[in-house]
Amino acid sequence: MTALLVGPRIKEIRVHKKISQKILMQKTGLKQSYLANVESGKIKLPLVTNLHKIADALGVSIESLVEGTTSEQLITTPRPAERTYCPNPECPGATEGLLRRKAIVVHFSLPRFDEDDQERKFCPYCQSSLIAVCRKKDCGAAILSDQVRFCSRCGEPLYAWWEEEMKKKRDAKK
Repeated sequence: MTALLVGPRIKEIRVHKKISQKILMQKTGLKQSYLANVESGKIKLPLVTNLHKIADALGVSIESLVEGTTSEQLITTPRPAERTYCPNPECPGATEGLLRRKAIVVHFSLPRFDEDDQERKFCPYCQSSLIAVCRKKDCGAAILSDQVRFCSRCGEPLYAWWEEEMKKKRDAKK
């Protein structure tokens, strides 16, 4: 059985409570077009902050709003913003690992902030730009582990941008 999208549940609760999209829009500060796209399923995984606004406006808990939906993982999965990762699969700091019984490169991980609360920008081993969140435009989901290769929110490969940048650099040298 596949999990349902949260949008139809939002619409069901809103209609049951006799709240119009316009009222919901006013209570949440979200655009009506955004709410319509969430309810219709065009936006499959709304941001957690928006889900909190919607739950509050509907007078329900965030847990009951997302229970059994694809959005449930967004609030139940820890979001470790304190870690950052090197995207370089050939980084000397990376190690081999297993994910679903397949050998993968485990990307180098370190605390996102140093002792002076300065954000770390570059890998100490290979000087690649470190990442802590998905770089796809309008996503920004936190990377949950050094073994995760695809974004938990949008499904995009987390390190594809780095591989594209490296390809451009190699092509420029030719």
